[in-house]
Amino acid sequence: PFVERMAKQSPPPCWINLEYLSAESWVEDCHGLASPQRVGNRSLDKYFFFPGFSARTGGLLCERALLAERDRWQQDEVGLAAYWASLGLPPKQENELRVSLFTYESEALTSLVESWCQSATPVTLLLPLGRSLHDVLRGAGLADTIPTARAGDLLHSGNLAIKLLPMTDQAGYDRLLWSCDLNLVRGEDSFVRAQWAAHPFLWHIYQQEEEAHLIKLAHFLDHYLADLPAECGQWLRNFNLALNRGEDCRAFWANWPRYSAIWQQHGRSWSQKLQHDGDLVTRLVKFLESRI
Repeated sequence: PFVERMAKQSPPPCWINLEYLSAESWVEDCHGLASPQRVGNRSLDKYFFFPGFSARTGGLLCERALLAERDRWQQDEVGLAAYWASLGLPPKQENELRVSLFTYESEALTSLVESWCQSATPVTLLLPLGRSLHDVLRGAGLADTIPTARAGDLLHSGNLAIKLLPMTDQAGYDRLLWSCDLNLVRGEDSFVRAQWAAHPFLWHIYQQEEEAHLIKLAHFLDHYLADLPAECGQWLRNFNLALNRGEDCRAFWANWPRYSAIWQQHGRSWSQKLQHDGDLVTRLVKFLESRI
């Protein structure tokens, strides 16, 4: 009935089918295409609008003031010290790494956490309570703490400190992403927010049958890694694949000191590139204006 009412309007409204996020190449070819619909004795076009990672797609969701707020946050040393204190942590030391981890279960986490425990550089892991808790604590040799682990706990193993955090709201999670040197994220929403954070990140994509998720991951990496030096790009591709296949990640982490500065710079330029042609809502408004 709703579609019938749309078709009877004169002029008819612009009908948008807002699709799911994907980096697959066919998205660029289908974005903005019209699908003629026959409604009774009338016709009505439905347009496909695809979020994506290039100028030929609909872009990504991003609030108007988000990136300016991010920049203010990341440049405010006093504010960052107060933020760490609010989590029960001292200010970040010059040679320390702070890592957030919000992923699904993965055997890869065990090897990665083992690397952090044995690292010559102190690592503080910010771990929201969730599905990765068991793998992380097993990797740190702290399996006996799993039954009693609570938000607020600060655990130690070798050169790794693990701060357990409660789940937070969107603004709180953004600030965590903005504050850490490296973010391990999952799904789609956290994945997008990590890109706006302009820091290095690894994406633990939701597992699908017949490894369809790895195809989606590969297509995203084709975009994300395109402007990196080939050697660094190949390292990052293999690192992401190892995480998502549940493989040993120790050899990949060993190259963090070699590539981290390049990756950090790339995180900033990638965020700027995504925003260059406008966020999803801006592009959607422009699309509608061209058809109304």
